[in-house]
Amino acid sequence: MAHQAEKLAWNIVVQNLDYYSLEHPEQPRASNLFFPPPLGAEQSKVVRAFAASFSRTLTEQISLERAKYQESYDPPNEDDLIIDDATARRISPTVAERTYIFHEDMHSTNALSWEPCHHTSGKHTRFDYENWNEHDEDSSEDDDGDHTEDFTFNCKCALPLRERKAHSFLRQYRPNGCYEFYALNEAAYFNIHVVKALLVRGEMEPVLRVCSHPNVDYWKWQNMRECECMDEQLGWDRLYILALRAYLTLNILYRFLPALQSQSQEEVVGGKKEQKYDYRNTELYQRMLYECTREFGDEVASLPHKQFFGIPDEHYHESLYVTRDVAGEWPILAEARVQSGFTKSFKARPRTVEFWEEVFSSPWRVDGRIESSEFPFGCIPFDVFLNCGYYEIKYLPHETEVAEVWSILRTRARLPDEITLLIMEFAGYSGRRRSLPIAHDPLNPANKEELERYLDECWGILVRCGMFAEALGHPIDWEGQVTPMLRMMLTGPNFEMIDIWRY
Repeated sequence: MAHQAEKLAWNIVVQNLDYYSLEHPEQPRASNLFFPPPLGAEQSKVVRAFAASFSRTLTEQISLERAKYQESYDPPNEDDLIIDDATARRISPTVAERTYIFHEDMHSTNALSWEPCHHTSGKHTRFDYENWNEHDEDSSEDDDGDHTEDFTFNCKCALPLRERKAHSFLRQYRPNGCYEFYALNEAAYFNIHVVKALLVRGEMEPVLRVCSHPNVDYWKWQNMRECECMDEQLGWDRLYILALRAYLTLNILYRFLPALQSQSQEEVVGGKKEQKYDYRNTELYQRMLYECTREFGDEVASLPHKQFFGIPDEHYHESLYVTRDVAGEWPILAEARVQSGFTKSFKARPRTVEFWEEVFSSPWRVDGRIESSEFPFGCIPFDVFLNCGYYEIKYLPHETEVAEVWSILRTRARLPDEITLLIMEFAGYSGRRRSLPIAHDPLNPANKEELERYLDECWGILVRCGMFAEALGHPIDWEGQVTPMLRMMLTGPNFEMIDIWRY
């Protein structure tokens, strides 16, 4: 689905932004694009005008897309097959991101079958949603429903047959206390991943069909958390929140890039010429990349963004990580570690050379944690930020590189297929691949085709989430989504906020 960038009023935002480097006289908190101070009525009007144009354009697109499907659907019977074989085949690689967690003997989604499942199960095939009464707090202790610890998979298929039937889409959310979410809602939460996979891959027919049933409660799952102590990051709203964040960030930076490059100068870093003002060094870009690719318990929502940006699984977490050498080279990272409080545990142990080597040579780098709230986004070069993950960033090969290596091993070395496959697996050429020809630089001209495809994908996710919400009778307030997001992304250089509600 082509995104509608030309219909959006990007210019009214971009022409009101200024770039502040860390050397700016204003001494900004980070390198970033900002609405220059004083912030007031004019900036508020800019944000509101853009948000209104965005909401209007997206709402029109949602209506056009919805018109491609039946106006209404008959509620399905509980044993009806909602996801047919063709659809199951298309979404299974995405659903597998969640399924393999239930197989302790597996360490990769590749071990699962992505072919349509036709296995019939024995015990606990339905995980009956109807056994629980939301008004009876004790009922969850008596029934043998979908919240039990017996929610397992009896085959090695990414999407078991039972999870394709209507009854799996009718599981209800059960209110839970601390540490009870998965015990009470594991089965229902798995189905939410299936629905997310359908939305991400553009399979709206099954979604609209199941939404016609009066017992679906997906509106409760729009904003979801494990318990009241946790952030809301398990609901299907994460799909459109991450897509919107990436879409706004990349479009704004793309349109501001000529102005940024005109201010920039080439400088020699490590023997190579680099632009002094790199968009990837901004707080805007680094925060977006972190938020869209970090681990937060939702494998499906972050998957399109990890694939596009080339960020491996388990790289960014709630905390970020640094080694001793990096912290020593960048004092601002060392200070952030202190502010995060993780150095307190060091006091009880002797700080010998051996101790520090043990702490910082570990591939997990746990003792170098920095809370994301304390991390200095936009204050360090992009290549340093990129390696502040749980591990150092892994190399992901591009499709053309995989083909070239295969050709060399088969044609020049004349190795048999079995040996070639083993070598490629050992060298890391058999797993996930990056989509960008020029790695980690989405706005590079050589990546234009992939960038357009990714922006189309983000826009499509927004449209389909809008269709889903309207089918549930709870339309998304897109203006209410865009306005605070822009406000947060483009706050003043010293944390001044645009009071959008005042004007």
